[in-house]
Amino acid sequence: MNKSERIKRLQEELQSLEQNSNTLDEDQIEALVFRMNNIGYSLKRIADSLGDIKRMMAQDRSEL
Repeated sequence: MNKSERIKRLQEELQSLEQNSNTLDEDQIEALVFRMNNIGYSLKRIADSLGDIKRMMAQDRSEL
């Protein structure tokens, strides 16, 4: 399962939780926070990698 599918599935789970209950217990909140932190960390790593790729491409162009 790729990241976009995981994000979509998590969003669906979150919507389901919001519709079914307005009260979450402490464990559910901690699990959601943990998942959201993981998603944020993954997005930061992707952004950093894209920045590295962009710098390498610019360097390759300047060497030509």
